[in-house]
Amino acid sequence: MIELDVKIDGVEYIKLNYRLVYSNPALVIVFCTALVMVLGSVFMGRFSADNLTLSPVLIIALIVIAYLVILLPIILFYRVRHLYNTMPVLHEKLHYTINEKQVIVKGKTVNEKNNWKEYATIKQTKNWVVLWKAKNMGTFIPKSAFKNKDDLGLLFHLATSGGVKVK
Repeated sequence: MIELDVKIDGVEYIKLNYRLVYSNPALVIVFCTALVMVLGSVFMGRFSADNLTLSPVLIIALIVIAYLVILLPIILFYRVRHLYNTMPVLHEKLHYTINEKQVIVKGKTVNEKNNWKEYATIKQTKNWVVLWKAKNMGTFIPKSAFKNKDDLGLLFHLATSGGVKVK
């Protein structure tokens, strides 16, 4: 059994969301495709103001790159910050009890028990462990909440024993 006391830091929560969004394979493929198109035009000498009007594909590629590099980070920052500021569960201290049957989360505004069958996957990043219930719904646990590496290993063992896939 693992007992954790968790307080989610706003800055770390924003960083986690950036990592989750920008590690999406579809987003990476779209960005790389647009970048290859633009770089190909530059290296072949076709990147000029005259050619921009002749090639709508190049215009679309530039718009995609601008969106992914400039606009998406700004939108993501304000949305995640707003989410963090408006959801009380993200501010409070949570107590996690994790055993072979379930994950229990208790706090001022939350008291839930989730069987391992309710989780689809478990993913580990540099600073977080995320237990995903669905593509957009998960339980976020900072690695700093674990007392030692053995507890982190035990969490993965309990999750996989409960049928959760490791990502």
